[in-house]
Amino acid sequence: MPKLTSEEIDQLLSTAGLVRVGTVNADGSPSVVPVGYLYRDGRILLTARERVNWLTNIRRDPRVCLVIDDTRYPLTKVTINGSATIEYEPGRDDEWRDLRLPLADRYTTGPSSLEEEWTEEWSYDAAYRLITHDEPRALVAVALDGADVTSWRLPIEGEYVDESWARRYYRNEPRRFRVVQSGKRMRDVRVVLEE
Repeated sequence: MPKLTSEEIDQLLSTAGLVRVGTVNADGSPSVVPVGYLYRDGRILLTARERVNWLTNIRRDPRVCLVIDDTRYPLTKVTINGSATIEYEPGRDDEWRDLRLPLADRYTTGPSSLEEEWTEEWSYDAAYRLITHDEPRALVAVALDGADVTSWRLPIEGEYVDESWARRYYRNEPRRFRVVQSGKRMRDVRVVLEE
């Protein structure tokens, strides 16, 4: 199976927008939620509102499974099975606020308060940042060091399509298709059959 290099893993983690966070509910059942994140210093940083279930789950059982992927060809993904640490509990936001996306200037964020006159349209991001900026959040970290990190991608030019699955998944010897042209979309990828 094609795996990502450590540089490709860093690139994916630095550019993707959502991570799927898997935690364990009190009854032992799984819970998975998409969450925005930052990747800094070999750690996935998550901000959790004080009343979200996944933060409660982490307090009780720090085991997590994170999946970060890119839906563009070659469909890269990284899975991290590790342990989450609550670096800061909700209410201590001012101690770590500089780690999350900053509130920039008024053209990015809109007016400094809802009472200030603002006649232009706002971006969704600016409105979201303003209305949630003062909501208490926890800072949760998952370090890649010590975690089980696996990666995968579809084959690229020169590689074989059957190599996207582990051999154990095939009942018989598969036909050999080699990728001869890549692209950003699956429909642009071309393969040839090799006998």
